[in-house]
Amino acid sequence: MTVKEAQKEIVDFFELEMNNHCERKLYNILSSVERIINRRVVETKYVYVNVDKYSEPVNLEEEAERICKLYDITVEDLKSKKRNHEYVAARAHLVREMRLNKNIGTIKLAKFLNRDHSTIVHLTYESKADCLIRPLYKNKKINV
Repeated sequence: MTVKEAQKEIVDFFELEMNNHCERKLYNILSSVERIINRRVVETKYVYVNVDKYSEPVNLEEEAERICKLYDITVEDLKSKKRNHEYVAARAHLVREMRLNKNIGTIKLAKFLNRDHSTIVHLTYESKADCLIRPLYKNKKINV
């Protein structure tokens, strides 16, 4: 039985015995329950855990050096406050790779890059920097 079928069954049962005011309250409660259930489904729907991926610890310094070689910059430039395009693209690449492939947290990456954790979230999901890894899209549909 789906959530909507269960909702309909409950509403039909109570509809016979309640007045219009109570029906509205019941509908609001059921809508809240549905939102909570849907939120839980969305949160757990796209979580795929590959145990091998997280079995060994990640050395951020080595990963940063590897990515800096791709973009021909230094690790100091990567950690600096400079906002040149190549530095931002390299940071976005490091952040997306660590978040997608290594499951590194935003706070750990923020401390490593001398940034705020909200900057890491922005680089992960929304940054339009021209890096080699495309951004994740939260609650957006991509037409490919």
